[in-house]
Amino acid sequence: MSKFLSLFVCCILLQSLCAQNNCLQQLDKEGIYLRTDFWRGTTMVKGTQSKSVGFFFRQIEPEFNNFPIAQKMFKKAQKDNKIAFAAGMVGLAGIMAGLILNTSAIDSDGNITNHKKFDAGNGIMLGSAVLTLAVAVPFRARSDRKLADAVWQRNREMMQ
Repeated sequence: MSKFLSLFVCCILLQSLCAQNNCLQQLDKEGIYLRTDFWRGTTMVKGTQSKSVGFFFRQIEPEFNNFPIAQKMFKKAQKDNKIAFAAGMVGLAGIMAGLILNTSAIDSDGNITNHKKFDAGNGIMLGSAVLTLAVAVPFRARSDRKLADAVWQRNREMMQ
């Protein structure tokens, strides 16, 4: 009886090890992870292939189609990324408008001809920079965190 029990336990252990090995092979083949490089930005790695996440993460969107929970998380990351982009563009437009206002208040010799206009331009540039730092940067960081969470959830759903 004890030989049979020992054999039974060994079979269960072997089956468990084989199942774990199959899971690792599936994770290596189908799992994705993110890699961030200063010059190239964020890339997604799947198996041996690497590709950019794309503008608003569009290049990797198909990877989340079959995973409902991860797809919801991914959509939230995309939304935050779009808000960050919009706030950054508004900030950039404000900085450019302030710069144009500043240059129109300066004559060809470099003297300020209209101090009121010059100060308004400085105010617009400063406000735009603050907007970008206060809105765009935090939303971008939150978007990156949500994307990483969505990738983790996708890999988790894939393994179930």
